[in-house]
Amino acid sequence: MKKMTLIILIATLIASLSFAQDQNLDVSATVGVTALSYTSNTDIAIGDVSKASTATVDPLSGAAHANVSGTTTAGNIAISGEEGATITIAFDATAVLGNLTENMTFTADVVGHSTTQPASATSLTSGVSTVDLSGTAGGGGTGTYNFWIGGDLVVGASQSPGAYSTATGNGSGISGNGGGAWSMTLVYQ
Repeated sequence: MKKMTLIILIATLIASLSFAQDQNLDVSATVGVTALSYTSNTDIAIGDVSKASTATVDPLSGAAHANVSGTTTAGNIAISGEEGATITIAFDATAVLGNLTENMTFTADVVGHSTTQPASATSLTSGVSTVDLSGTAGGGGTGTYNFWIGGDLVVGASQSPGAYSTATGNGSGISGNGGGAWSMTLVYQ
């Protein structure tokens, strides 16, 4: 009888330990959200243009610039944030170049890619575009996405000679949130 009681006691103890283990759940989490930021690496330089022409700065290839001379450079911006994250960007595709009395409108052509190779870039639309930062989602590191910005500047036949800039007169830069020469609204999805 003592053996039977001991066996029942051991069986009950094993059953209760198994039941107790099923009652407890392990919980784990990994949290790592890197703040979104961007860095303007290169400003856009249109160069020298003539009246009654459309100057084109190609964001992918200096060989494709048109109706410009002198120093012509596409702009470059790099966004950093959570590795592999999908983000939404918003930007206005126009900028106003001014001198003290007149203005001209520059319409941006924006391309981007998660690598630093502009040849791999694809066109992005003004307003809102969705892009993925480099790396694997949940990897915990920092991912990047690169933008190259070119575009067209229409110069009127009666445009006054001189230097024009987004920082002069009534000039305003390409923006997404109302300010600065390079502003974008960046939002994790």
